[in-house]
Amino acid sequence: MKKSIFESIESIDPPIITAFRNVIAHFLSSPFPIKELTYLLQELSDFEIKQFQATMNMKPAPKRIIAANGFIQVILARTKKPSQKLKLIEAIMMTIIEVYEDHPDISDTDFLASEKEKIDKYGAWKYYWALLFFPNPTARTEQRLKELIVELPPPQDHTPSTLDQTKTPAKKEQKESMLVAQERAQRREAELTIDRLHKKIREHEGFNTHLKNEVESLTSEIQKTTAERIAAEQKYAEERQKRLELESENVRLNKEIKRLMALLTQQQLEFDSALNRLQEKIDRLEQQMAQKDDPSVISAQMINHLYDHSQNLLNNMINLPREEQRTHREKILNTFHLMNQIENHFFDSEVERERKSNDIDSDNNNEKDPATREIQAPNSTAAETRTGTFYRKDLGGVIEFDNGETIYVREAVIHTIGLEHEAEVTCEIVTRGGKTTCSNIQIIFQGDDSYAPIEQFLGFIEIGEHHTYYCVDVNNPESRFPIHYKDVEIQQPLHGSPCLFNVGINKNLARLSKLYSENDNEGNTPEEKHTFIKKKEDRKKKITRSTEPFLEGCKIAVIGGQAKWFESVVKETGAEYVHENGESPERIFAELRKCNALFKLFTATSHKAIWSAVEIAKANGIPQFMIEGSKSNLRSLLWENKELIRNGLQKKED
Repeated sequence: MKKSIFESIESIDPPIITAFRNVIAHFLSSPFPIKELTYLLQELSDFEIKQFQATMNMKPAPKRIIAANGFIQVILARTKKPSQKLKLIEAIMMTIIEVYEDHPDISDTDFLASEKEKIDKYGAWKYYWALLFFPNPTARTEQRLKELIVELPPPQDHTPSTLDQTKTPAKKEQKESMLVAQERAQRREAELTIDRLHKKIREHEGFNTHLKNEVESLTSEIQKTTAERIAAEQKYAEERQKRLELESENVRLNKEIKRLMALLTQQQLEFDSALNRLQEKIDRLEQQMAQKDDPSVISAQMINHLYDHSQNLLNNMINLPREEQRTHREKILNTFHLMNQIENHFFDSEVERERKSNDIDSDNNNEKDPATREIQAPNSTAAETRTGTFYRKDLGGVIEFDNGETIYVREAVIHTIGLEHEAEVTCEIVTRGGKTTCSNIQIIFQGDDSYAPIEQFLGFIEIGEHHTYYCVDVNNPESRFPIHYKDVEIQQPLHGSPCLFNVGINKNLARLSKLYSENDNEGNTPEEKHTFIKKKEDRKKKITRSTEPFLEGCKIAVIGGQAKWFESVVKETGAEYVHENGESPERIFAELRKCNALFKLFTATSHKAIWSAVEIAKANGIPQFMIEGSKSNLRSLLWENKELIRNGLQKKED
């Protein structure tokens, strides 16, 4: 059973369906061409008439009745009702749909071009109605319709005549056979059309399934996006609440800072007032000292008065906040320092007083680094001169003597003297009041900071989160290290202050080596700053140098100084070490002839001893080098001349 035209056209592209619907709407609202319909019905076969009547829900009637006006009048009556008129249009479209040959979207040009073929195949009035229902009517189609009305003759009446009734039964059977064949062909064509429509239906069902899946996917995405939006809104609300809390805390802290600043200003004024009063008392005491014959009595009175003043500061400090306690502690330290100055000045011997006076003058000239002053104490014993090796630490360093004892050297002293790691030094050991100190440190043979267990950086102070102090490398702002809390408490660095700081190997804490002030920056010329930075860069280059043995199988001779000064440097290259201090050079003459290189230290041996070794070296073609007073220089000479030294070894083997 055929589907209705409205079911059949569902498989057609949506634009074509819309066009057909527009044509149907036009006929529903316009007078119906009954005359042309009569011609169409007369052209139809019996089978097509039955289908037409079935679509119209009419009882089957012989074709001869169609020619009568009664049948047309029934149809005409039905066209007055929209529903019946729609049925009539559906029956007509079911009749002429085959003229489009499954191409309802054909252009008017192609359709008009195939007019003769379609008329011969389907009939003139079928073609006329197909053109009348053409989904995309144009001016050409309208013109052709007018022409066809004139050109097409009305179909002949197929009402049986007397002649037809006299035809032989054979002719009737032949006609019936033709009709059966025609009906079979039409049925076959209808079945093919149905199969094509089913195929399009299946394609549309697949497309609908795909659309359904897409809708489900989009629904899932919408639900997921909605959940994410809700989570984001909740997070935003939480962050907004935190921001409000932080703003409130910021307002509170600003008020607290203002209060503390006001309190600090008040304390500063009180301190300045107390300092002025103290200075007035000191001036009066100095006047009294100048008037007295015995200064020791006046100094004792001054010390007692300063003791009372310190005690008062200590008693007042207990109930004060931490920041104010720090200020009072500094006052007490300054007071005690003044007491030491007074006591050292008035109670030591004349020689010691003169020496201390020179030290105080030196301190006044070097206020940038007060740590470089030598610590002196009363009741000192005679100074003892010792020789030792200096070793660098994170902050400061130690001198290790031959007997295994060590003594600490402050960072400021290291900068003043220019000590480097493993430098050989002499110093005077003084014991005062049970405390041992060293003074008059002199470098015998300079060391090499490239092999020290620290890295030294030029940088600046930065105060980060939670009031944490950092040292930042000026050449790499991403590299910063937290400062040791003792350095913060003692030196009290300010944000942005330039500094020199040390970081131990495999450590993450910075130790302040030196804080620079504006006066320090003015004192350093551009040439000095450039030299300092270049020196640091050279050290980093030395550290990255390979420390793998590169002189294995060689023998290195050193004449001058002590054996321990050079032993570690030579042996780290993998070479055999031969040394003579210059007192008995003939002792190594036999070994010297087998050596691959001779290194001379003129500053720690006699020229006679060196020249005797030089003659042997020249006679045996041994390369000679002069050490310029440091381990770093010896390392550089060994590394830069390694090929020359190895070539000497190869010649000896040949």
